[in-house]
Amino acid sequence: MAYRYGGYGVQNIMSPSEAEINNFFNNQRDALYSQQLKLSEDIDRWANNAVRRINENVSRQKSLLKNQYEKQLRELSNKQRDFIEARLVFVQSSNLEEVQRLVEQCRSLKYTLGALEYSDDYIPLMQLTQPKKLDEAQQGSFDVRQTGGSPSQNRPQGDTSSAVVTYTGSNNTFTTKPISPTTMQTK
Repeated sequence: MAYRYGGYGVQNIMSPSEAEINNFFNNQRDALYSQQLKLSEDIDRWANNAVRRINENVSRQKSLLKNQYEKQLRELSNKQRDFIEARLVFVQSSNLEEVQRLVEQCRSLKYTLGALEYSDDYIPLMQLTQPKKLDEAQQGSFDVRQTGGSPSQNRPQGDTSSAVVTYTGSNNTFTTKPISPTTMQTK
């Protein structure tokens, strides 16, 4: 037998069906909590993997940049040496026109490093989707046809009204619409 605790420490005996309903919803809360933990871990795992891949790419690109820079410096130094040697030959042969042409040729040289290009290989972003629509059995209406007014159900004594309770699964809400006694007689 299950017990429901009322206000001021008063115990009420809970019917088996009420206990089953409470059990069901408590199990659903536990399941949602477990799902939330698992999804949160999945998000963290995805983020760590994405950051790792980005960092690996950063390291690879910086290494390529450093190698390209060092190669360009070597080529620059070699070209400088070649121009200085050529200039010396032209100066010794008193060929000032060739020296001037060499200087102009030197000014036209340009050394650059590669540019950054961005690929279409973007990191796919994750997105939490809404749960699929519940089927009609889960998202339908059901009639609550209790008469006699039970004080334990917070109904005023002598209340003989009924209600239609509608559960909307997409936002997990219950709405209650009273049914008048005349409507009940026609059903």
